[in-house]
Amino acid sequence: MKDQQKKTSSRPWHTVPGALAFLYLTTFALLLILGLVIVFLTGYSAWKLAVLLVLLGVYLIALVFAVLLSRNVPKKHRIKKYRKLLKGQAFVEISSLAERTGLDPEEVLQDLQLFIDRGIYPDGKISEDRKIFYPEHSNTEPHGKDTL
Repeated sequence: MKDQQKKTSSRPWHTVPGALAFLYLTTFALLLILGLVIVFLTGYSAWKLAVLLVLLGVYLIALVFAVLLSRNVPKKHRIKKYRKLLKGQAFVEISSLAERTGLDPEEVLQDLQLFIDRGIYPDGKISEDRKIFYPEHSNTEPHGKDTL
């Protein structure tokens, strides 16, 4: 049996949440340095430092919310890939989909359940043993939207 490993990137900025975090933290560091330089060059005062720290605190809170919200970004490229693989199929094995998409079988199951829940495959069913996906009861083209 072929040993399958989950494909992950060693570079966190290659994912949407990772990219946002990388961007926010990089700009945060630059703003912190720039803010401290401005505070000390224009004459140190407690209120200037306090304003800088409050603004940077708000920026960090925005970072947390942006990363949390980005986890629900639609996976349009995955939807198109699944539609191509499932077109005309009465059923397909989850392991086969995982192999062809390069994803872990558990990720494929999560994607398919999300597609069912969001109406992309409204008649889709996953077998009780979680090994087979039935895209439609009738062998027709899926009629859901391509958005999550």
